[in-house]
Amino acid sequence: MARIYALLVPALALVPNLAAAWQTKSTESGDTVRWDAPIVRMTLSDSMRQNATAVQEAAAIWSAGSAAPVLSLSENRSVSPQTDDGINGVYIAEGWDHGDRVAVTLSTFGSGGIMVDADVLLNPAHFGPGGDGAYDVARTLGHEFGHVLGLGESEDPGSLMWPEIPRDALPTALSLDDEAGLSAVYGRGPNLALCGTSSGGSWAAAWLPVVFVLLVMSRPR
Repeated sequence: MARIYALLVPALALVPNLAAAWQTKSTESGDTVRWDAPIVRMTLSDSMRQNATAVQEAAAIWSAGSAAPVLSLSENRSVSPQTDDGINGVYIAEGWDHGDRVAVTLSTFGSGGIMVDADVLLNPAHFGPGGDGAYDVARTLGHEFGHVLGLGESEDPGSLMWPEIPRDALPTALSLDDEAGLSAVYGRGPNLALCGTSSGGSWAAAWLPVVFVLLVMSRPR
């Protein structure tokens, strides 16, 4: 199952809904962790540029039919993951110290639970040069982008946010449980695409103290 590491205070809490399998994230003071922007731009490292189509496919899964922010690809270059630089990146990690995990999401938020940065790291043993290719990029990112938007793991095996991904699993649409989780965080209604400003780019210094959270997907055993 996934584990959460709160590196700085205030601590992060996963908040389950008693009538559903999805989980949201909240701060110690009870604020829901979420983006306060209509667009969240994801940049690709050089190692991920050949997977741009898969990234777009994964982003599209979450950017339809809810009030959550639109995930879109940015033309900016993402060199290396920095948890407070306001650049939301997707990387094939150069090194890996997360055990047998398939991928991890590093999220940063501050006052009021407002997200300011999110980075997704893929395990090079599966996705890097010479990797075994056991996991589909779009399917893996489909799960991780749920974390980017503020969702925790789901206890529903049919949910995209179920913490274990089968080998060779292909991309899938959001389940009703995934949709319910998004609605709990962002409310209901159509997406808004009002501006092209990269989310969180100038917010990091304003939202203190900042909390770094590590959300990890487990490899099937």
